[in-house]
Amino acid sequence: MKDSTQYQKLLNELNARASAIEALLKAEEFARNAPAREYANRRLYTDIIPYEVVATSQSGKQKTIREMNVRLIQAPSAVAGGFLAHSANSEQEWEITPNETACTHTIRLNRRGQWRSASGDTFSLGSEPIKFYDRNF
Repeated sequence: MKDSTQYQKLLNELNARASAIEALLKAEEFARNAPAREYANRRLYTDIIPYEVVATSQSGKQKTIREMNVRLIQAPSAVAGGFLAHSANSEQEWEITPNETACTHTIRLNRRGQWRSASGDTFSLGSEPIKFYDRNF
């Protein structure tokens, strides 16, 4: 009788582990099949320019992007100091909209895991477009 209870406990533990492994595999498959991020943000030192992803290659290592329209809604306030003034960059607010007439560019994923254009610009993919203009330079 003691052997059958030990056997039952072992069987229950194995079933629990199998369920956990199955859940991990389902989560991994979902992550692999998740839709591609739709924005690429171009990094220019401290400035960021938003682009939208128009198409992705079958391999996923090449994306076609298009620059987006941006309009400043709230300009940062200027504080006296420095040569002219310093601005509080955190107060920026932008309206970002798609631009159907903009030229398309191609970015590629390099061996280091960075998205780069043919001209060497660096892009980071994200779920939302980001615009940032550093007025302190």
